[in-house]
Amino acid sequence: MLRLASAPILSLADQGDKVIFHAYHKTYNVPASVKPALLLLNDRQGVSLAQMCAVLDGESAVASLKQGLAMLARAGVVLVETR
Repeated sequence: MLRLASAPILSLADQGDKVIFHAYHKTYNVPASVKPALLLLNDRQGVSLAQMCAVLDGESAVASLKQGLAMLARAGVVLVETR
């Protein structure tokens, strides 16, 4: 299960083929194709990777999501929880 570490939601801004957001005084950008999955993240309830992948269109978006989530987990923006 994944959830945001401290923000209630990510404030996402579209910028061409990217989506940008700020967390912990850093700016992150990810492919716009992963935006539907990132909108599922919040700080109250975890969401599974499968749920996030289910709202995406195509293997490329899923691969981008996994890469982006790994980066966000290393940065402490996203927490990975086990049930």
